[in-house]
Amino acid sequence: MTELEYWQKYLYFTRELKKFLLSEEWDVFNQLLEERQKMQEEVGAPPSAEIRTAIEGLEQEMKVLLQQKIYQMKQSQQVSRAYDSMGQEDAGRWMDSKR
Repeated sequence: MTELEYWQKYLYFTRELKKFLLSEEWDVFNQLLEERQKMQEEVGAPPSAEIRTAIEGLEQEMKVLLQQKIYQMKQSQQVSRAYDSMGQEDAGRWMDSKR
């Protein structure tokens, strides 16, 4: 495989990473991420300017998407905690009233 083919495949993996990030398929996302890392270690020369620009653009988009996903997860976790603590108090009161 030529260096150009390696970098084109790397770019393809990067596009696929974005797709699985959007669909929140974390297992596949992690597998692709590991596979892409291995490819990066194998190729010796840096990518052409065109491919590098495409990769950097996709990676920036993924960074923003990851930050959004983390924010959404934190919000969801906070809401869940708020409801959990409310439910425990109500259950505790109910148990106390039964004594």
